[in-house]
Order: sequence, then C-alpha cells, then structure tokens
Amino acid sequence: MSRDEPLDPQPLPRAARAALYRLFADLLTHEVDRPRLAALREVGAVLERAAPELCPWLEKADDRALLALRVEFARLFLTPKGVPPQASAWLGDDAAGSADGVARLTHRTMAALELEQTRHAGSLPLDHLGLLYAVASDALTSPVPERRALGEHIEQETLGPWVCAFARSLGRSREPLYRALGQAMCELHCDDGGTTAPPLPDVQTGSHRG
Repeated sequence: MSRDEPLDPQPLPRAARAALYRLFADLLTHEVDRPRLAALREVGAVLERAAPELCPWLEKADDRALLALRVEFARLFLTPKGVPPQASAWLGDDAAGSADGVARLTHRTMAALELEQTRHAGSLPLDHLGLLYAVASDALTSPVPERRALGEHIEQETLGPWVCAFARSLGRSREPLYRALGQAMCELHCDDGGTTAPPLPDVQTGSHRG
C-alpha cells in the first residue's frame, strides 16, 4: 500500500485491514514499551500518513517519550475523565447497535473462533474496542471462509459511528502517537475521514451518548 493512498476500508484487502486492526488493538490495550516502539518504527508509515508529525517523533523517541506515553495511556484509557474505549461509554441502551449488542456479538464471535478472552489483554470488557479489533483481525485472517465472514460481520455491525466519535476524541491527546491513531481510525471508519466533525465536549465516562 502506497504512503499516498487513503486509508479506506472498502478497497483495502482483507489482510491489510486485519493488520491495521491488530495494530490498533495493541495500542488500545497496552502501554508502549521498547519492543512496541521498535515495532512501531517498522509499521509506522500507516500512522504517519494520518499524522505526519509522527515520523520525527518516532525517530527521536527515547525513555522519556515512553514515560510520557505511559502517562497518556493511563490518562486517556484508564481514568474517568479520559477517552473510554468501550461502546458502553458512547452508545445508549436504546441506540441502534447498543453496547449490549456489541458485547453479545463479540462473545458469539469469540466462541465461534474458539478464542479465549484472556488471550486478548486479560479480562477486557466484551465491548472494549481493542478487543473488537483483535477479534476482527483474528477472524479476517482465518483460513476458514465462515470465520472470515464473521470478521466482516464485526466490521459492519460494531465498527460504526461510536468508533468515529471515539477516534475523533483522540485528536485532543497530548501525544502525537495517539493523535495519529485516532486520525487513522477516522480515515477507516468515518465517511468524512474525521475532518468535518464539530469539537466534542469535555470527555467524561458515560457522557458521550447521543
């Protein structure tokens, strides 16, 4: 895939989408350590297209930068006033594609794929976006056509508008890596590429539902 091509899930081959989802899942469920930083330098081009500022950051990142990322990971994903990566923080119970529906679909897909939840970052909630990406990636790379179809079903049924809202909110991150992650997710999942959304209100758990 050329660096100049847009990130659009429709023309992207299944294997390319699965690789992106695996990268997204890892960044949403793990702090960036030295091995992950090295891996990001190998695959960072896809994020650099979304946020050109990431390239010089990756080249210069050191232990101080990793510490800042650990602090930002906690601030974004683990604190009440952060940017929760769970569907339940963005979807109301009566919304189309409710958080409960997302969780049920994830559970059914994991059972069909014979995946253990502990394989994916321990006991993540079933509506956690990192878990959704990891399960979709596993399904899309399966040699079994029926399992690949499950991965495409997850893409269509769970990676919808709430993911766009979550991804846009990452634009307020203090760290270029997470801003790049949000923009790359927008380009995959948002019709406008995440460029025309109005500013979001201050993020607080449970206050994102429309």
